This record gives sequence, structure tokens and C-alpha cells, in this order.
Amino acid sequence: MINRAHLDFSILRRAKRWAAERKELRYAGLVTLATVAAQFVLLATAPILSRLYTPSEFGHLTLLLTSSTIGGAVAAFCYHFVIIIPKKEAMAAAAFRLSIYLTFIGSILSTAAYYIIVPKASIAFPGFSALSDLTFIYIGIFIASLYSIVGAAHSRANQYNIVALSKFNISLFPTVAQIILGMLSASHWGLQVGRLIGVAATCVVMLHRLPARMSARALLRPRVRELRLVAWRYRDSIMHIPRELLMRAGTGLPPAMLLASYNASAAGFFFFAERLVERPGLLLSDALTRIPMKIFAELVQERKPVVRLAVMYSALCTAIVAIGIFFVVLGGRPLFGFLFGPSWIEAADYAVALAIGAGVRIGTLPVASLVPVLRIQKSVLVLDAFFFPRVLAIPAAAAVGYSAIVAISIFAALTVVYNVATFTIAIVAGLRYEKTTNPLERRAH
Repeated sequence: MINRAHLDFSILRRAKRWAAERKELRYAGLVTLATVAAQFVLLATAPILSRLYTPSEFGHLTLLLTSSTIGGAVAAFCYHFVIIIPKKEAMAAAAFRLSIYLTFIGSILSTAAYYIIVPKASIAFPGFSALSDLTFIYIGIFIASLYSIVGAAHSRANQYNIVALSKFNISLFPTVAQIILGMLSASHWGLQVGRLIGVAATCVVMLHRLPARMSARALLRPRVRELRLVAWRYRDSIMHIPRELLMRAGTGLPPAMLLASYNASAAGFFFFAERLVERPGLLLSDALTRIPMKIFAELVQERKPVVRLAVMYSALCTAIVAIGIFFVVLGGRPLFGFLFGPSWIEAADYAVALAIGAGVRIGTLPVASLVPVLRIQKSVLVLDAFFFPRVLAIPAAAAVGYSAIVAISIFAALTVVYNVATFTIAIVAGLRYEKTTNPLERRAH
């Protein structure tokens, strides 16, 4: 005999879960809409920037972006991932404070690594001293890390309107600053300084309306005991560091490799093509990992299935980016020449080579966000280490006399294989996890 009270409670619980999931999807749509708007800003201003700055000047910008992308991802020792995960607000706030404190140290270490690794002949800020160059690099790494930390805090508090605004501002503010500096004839460093000004301004806006436990005032009260507790309980987050280094280096090093192996113009062509093809993915990646990660983390905490929802997210993302890839491939050299000027026609070849790889990466991101939720960092770390040498395809191609576009095509093909392999590992881990969940709850879901 069916227990009607139990049935009514089950229906009510399912209705609440569906309402919560629809709300999360609406938030995801808001962030995605802001990201699309940000891309429109990039597209609308690209013809202006291409006439204010040369390919070579864009090539030097790649060093700042590479260092801030790689260093900013690990400056907080990856404890910014923890902010979203704990059930207790006190633990999340402790993770927030710990991430901020660690960023000061991590940025110094990342800047030191930049100084050791980057050839002295390559400099991000032409016309400045070596000390000034390193100072700007440190600032770039620090604010990149701060952007991720504060964004995670807003996501945990379900303040997705602020997250969405940050997606738009992170494109608008740097671009406006770069245009102004370019018009003031500061072309040899305008792209770099404009970038720093824009990202810093975005972070300042995001610092408003933080949860009380994560406000600037809270940073003045470290509460060492809580910091030690969260650092120890989530110590496996440090395992993200090698993986983040490998992942970010895999996507951030190619322009620097082109600068070292070919010339600044080749790096500039790559960056400009990446700005139009890969940059939307970099902006979307935060939305396509942070929001699903929060949903998946809650489902895992409740011992509920996650694979089906993750695959649905990925299918939706793949369908959206397929449209963009189609137009990039059809556009080609004539469109680049018309929009950006004759000196940028060659960038079209780079854009076509990058388009398919970017689409595969974006499409697999939601499923890849299962990696920290299911704590399978070690498995994926092995994969990252195995595929990381793909960046060496660029200097290897240069050594045997291949052109820069051939080198980038080889790199893009290897990246597709890597993303498909990551997707497969995450799915297998998710299915393995679901075998351990309650069968009754699986049917209810």
C-alpha cells in the first residue's frame, strides 16, 4: 500500500529540486548572455584596435597575458576552488581569506618564475626597465587571481548578476583603456597598461556587495584557527596546482612560443585570431565551469547523479559554439582584410586553425568541471602531463622549417585529442560515482 504522505513529500521535494535547477539555469543564462555581450564588445572594437596597434605590438602583449593567465590560476595555491564547495559559510569565508593571503605570496613566486623562464630578449613592456617590467607582471598576476577569487565568492552567494556584469566589464574596461592610450600615441605599451587598468577596474567593481564574511573588513581579522582548518581539510586542492599549470600553460604558452620561435608579428597574428576565436571560450569557460561546478557539488553532497546533467550542459554548449565556428571558417581572409586592415589578413589563417579546437574545448568544459567535484585530480593530472608537450610542437615545427600556421595547426589538433580524453575520464569517473549512490534516489532523480 502506498504511503500517501511519503508520496506527497517526495513530489514536493522533487518540485523544489526542479525549481532550484531552473533557477540555476536562469543564472547560467544570465552569465552566458553577459559573456556574449562581452564578445560583441571585442568584435566591435577589434577594427579600432587593429588600426591603432601593429601585429608586433600585439605580440608583446601576449607575454603579459601568458604570465597573468598561468600565474593568476595558481597564485592562490588553488584554494579559490574551495570557496564554492563547503556547506558551512564559515569554512567558505575562511577559504576566501586564505586565498587572498596566499595570492600575495603566489604572485611573487609566479613573477620569479617568469623572470627565470622568459628569455631576456623578450619583454612584455617595451620601453620600460626590467624592474618595471617585473612589477607590471606581478600586478597582472595578482589582479588575475583576485578576479577569480572574488568571482567565486559572488557565485557562492548566488550573486550571478555581479558575476554577469564582471564578464562584460572584463572585456569593456581593458578595451576602452587600450583605445584611449592608443589614441594618445602610447602604442608601444598601451595594450599592456590598458589591460592592467581594465582588469583592476573590474575587480574594484566586483568588491562591492561581497557577503559580510568575505568583505574587505573581514580580511583584517584572519582567524588563524579557521585558516588552518580549511587549509588542512581541503589540502588536496593543492593538487590542482600542477594541473592548472599544465592546462594554462597549454593554452597560454603558444603565443609566447611563437614570439620566441618566429617573431612578434606571428605572436600578434595568433593573439588577434585567438581574441576572436578562443577568447569567447575563455570568457565562457568560467561560466561553463563555475556554475555547473556549484550545481554538481550540491548534487554530490546529496549523493545524487550528475552525469546526465553534465552531458546535457556539454551538448548545449557544443550546439552554440558550432554556429560560431561555421562563420569563422566561412569568413576567411577577405573578411579579415576588410574589417581589420590589410596588415591583419594573415591572422585569418590562424583563426581557422583555432576554431575547431576551441569548439571542442568549450563543448567539453561542463563535463570537465566534474574533475574537482569528484576529486579525480590525480587521474587528470597524468593526462595533462602526457599532453603538455604539445606546446613544443611550435618550436619543433620552427626548427624543421615549417611555417607558423602549420605549427599552430599541429598544436590545435593535439589539443582536440586532449580535450576529448579529459571528457572521457570525467564521464567514466561520474558513472563510477553514480554506482555508489542510493538506487532509490537515482530513480527519484
